[in-house]
Amino acid sequence: MKKWCCFLFSLLLLAATAGAGQWVDLTASTAPPSVEVAEAAGSRVLLDCQINGFEQSEIIINGESYQVIGLAKEGRIWEKGDPELPVLN
Repeated sequence: MKKWCCFLFSLLLLAATAGAGQWVDLTASTAPPSVEVAEAAGSRVLLDCQINGFEQSEIIINGESYQVIGLAKEGRIWEKGDPELPVLN
């Protein structure tokens, strides 16, 4: 599942559609993002993340164009040098 989540976030970052605040559908569902515990045993916890789409907008920093992705009502990771990814709660 961890590999799937990493793949999904990579896919979100590489999405190449233009426009400000454009919604990008990943599935036909309109359900909000969700995280559920799929399995818990000892020190291992397996999470099931469901993301049906995301908002994408473009920003320009020092003349370079970048894509910003976000999820409605979700926070962001704000660590200097790290990607600005949405946080699922």
